[in-house]
Amino acid sequence: MGRLFAPAGIAIAILMLFACGDDPTSSVDPTIDAGTIEAGPNPEPGEPPPGDIVPPGKISDLAATAETHDTVKLTWTAPTDETGKATAYELKYAKTAIVDEATFAQATLAIAPTPATQGTPQTTQVVMLEADTEYHFVIRGRDAAGNKGPLSNDAVVKTKARASLLITEVALSNAPAEGWDFVELVATKAGGAQGIEIRQASGSIYKLGAFELAVGDRIVVHLTGLPGPTGFVQEDVAKSKTASTAEIAGPIAVHSVEAYDVYSSATGISASDNLIQVIDGSVTVDALAFSNRDGDAPAATMTQLANAKANGSWKLTDTPQDGTNDCATQREMVNIASTETVCGGFDADVTGPNTTYPSGTSINRNGLTDTNTKADFYIAAQTPGTANAAVVAPKLLGALATSATTVDLRFDQELAPATVVAGSFTLAPAIGVTAATLSAPNRVTLTTATQGDPAYVATIASTVTNTHGLAPTPLTARFCAFTATPAKLVVSEVNANIPSNADLVELEVTQGGPLAGFQVRSNPTSESSGSAVATLPGICAATGDFVVIHLTPAADPATSETSAKNENPAATYAFNYDGAWDVRGAASGLAMTNVVLAIRDPGGTWIDAAAFTNGTSPASAASVAALAFVQSLGLWLPADCGGAACTSTTAQSIMASWSALGNTAASSIRRTAATKDAAAWIVGPSTFGGTN
Repeated sequence: MGRLFAPAGIAIAILMLFACGDDPTSSVDPTIDAGTIEAGPNPEPGEPPPGDIVPPGKISDLAATAETHDTVKLTWTAPTDETGKATAYELKYAKTAIVDEATFAQATLAIAPTPATQGTPQTTQVVMLEADTEYHFVIRGRDAAGNKGPLSNDAVVKTKARASLLITEVALSNAPAEGWDFVELVATKAGGAQGIEIRQASGSIYKLGAFELAVGDRIVVHLTGLPGPTGFVQEDVAKSKTASTAEIAGPIAVHSVEAYDVYSSATGISASDNLIQVIDGSVTVDALAFSNRDGDAPAATMTQLANAKANGSWKLTDTPQDGTNDCATQREMVNIASTETVCGGFDADVTGPNTTYPSGTSINRNGLTDTNTKADFYIAAQTPGTANAAVVAPKLLGALATSATTVDLRFDQELAPATVVAGSFTLAPAIGVTAATLSAPNRVTLTTATQGDPAYVATIASTVTNTHGLAPTPLTARFCAFTATPAKLVVSEVNANIPSNADLVELEVTQGGPLAGFQVRSNPTSESSGSAVATLPGICAATGDFVVIHLTPAADPATSETSAKNENPAATYAFNYDGAWDVRGAASGLAMTNVVLAIRDPGGTWIDAAAFTNGTSPASAASVAALAFVQSLGLWLPADCGGAACTSTTAQSIMASWSALGNTAASSIRRTAATKDAAAWIVGPSTFGGTN
């Protein structure tokens, strides 16, 4: 410890004692300089000496290192002080240089540790800084007497850049064999991603590790549950795009060669009403809202959506309030419905009708477009870890007259409301279109003059587009004039024994009208079961017309007739019948054993059936179950087999026998009566395309 000077009064008194010689035996050495004599006992360690006016020494080795986008590490050596260590630090920072007391006073105060013994290395962290920003740091010590040391050197550092992430793909309802549900993100700004959290309305999905991302890097978060699949690597630790080797039964690769794969303890994404968010601290970076549009969103999800509207991450016209505007809110979310609903749901799977979302599809972002609305997204095939495919043009699925003055056009995507105007739609033969209304997100209702012709063609201008500005394809659709009574059909003739699967099934139209959507299925046991034989196209049929279904993959032509019964004439296509509507059916023929054929209308009601056997025993379980099903509907008689349910050995006794069928179209089993039993059917020369 340094020596302190005695107060002036004491020094004078001592000198006077020596001068007077009052104490010649004093132990004070007269040669000692009175100014160096210490006053009183030594102070306790760490306590300021009386009259301390010496400040701590200068810190000259302050160094700053950026640890993350918002954290800086500072190191320095504890300064000298008379007590062996300073009492406290003043640590400040600013975005401009700190060069003097004035700029130091204006800087922001940071929390600093307690000073260590002089000469000891010290460190601290300054947190909650701005990303990618230059900061200046200055520190000084202070002792117990309040003496402030000189300002340290100005340590300058720039915080690391913070990555910005955008949701580019979300897959729902994936079975393990399909690779589980996942959320794909892409970096739109380079930087660190540690701590960024991916959430769904029900809670956290994943919090990212110490990634340093380049622009364009992708992260795929797999909701597999933990522990993950055998062999998986948690890539937020490895930070290697090719490190993950996770595979599942098949084997199907789960990992993405060109992306960082991480595995969440969550087991799936809710596929009803949900909000996926990317959250950085307290800031929502991006969001995706989707809905099954059933009119009843969970209260918790509506609260989350209200927050998303408030922070601007998802744009909604009104603030969501559960039980008040559920339907209106759901319409402004991406559609994931698999059926039509009162809130604008429709089958969002572009792979075809009557499928369940997503069947290998996912919600994809259109490039890097980010308007925070449903217009940014579309439904397409899953592409985890790679760029999304381009947006496909909407498909015109068909047209249907719903009254004598209204026509509905149905699409597989939502349309841009502003593009739906009456002048963009024409009908031929020419009748006026007085209004065009977007009656559902994917449905346009036209108001027309009274329909008089049996069939029409609707043409759409290319100015009608989806929400991404793409016009539909095709731009025309044929439809039948409205009929108050739905069309009706019966199975009228069959040959299941023609080589190369060129089997034939004939239907008779017993009530004219539109045939689009009618289906023929074999061995059905419920409303939607059975193997597809054919789905009829947009034929405008009259009572007494015949439809001949060709079951062969090599048939000419490849398309069905829809405009006229001789559209594909027999002179060119030898297997066709000019007196009937020729329709391309399934790519395989009928099994000539025990088969039940049934017709289902577009509404899902089974309207006719016929049961056939070649006499082999026993009948298959599938055909026996199908026979029991159509018996229960009253479509085949008798309703049982001798007072008991039919079995594999008794079913054939009430089925029509086609065992004598020849192997050419010259023979058939045909209906000769209107009854619904085996007695109505006989085998003999065929009459396909005409009256039996």
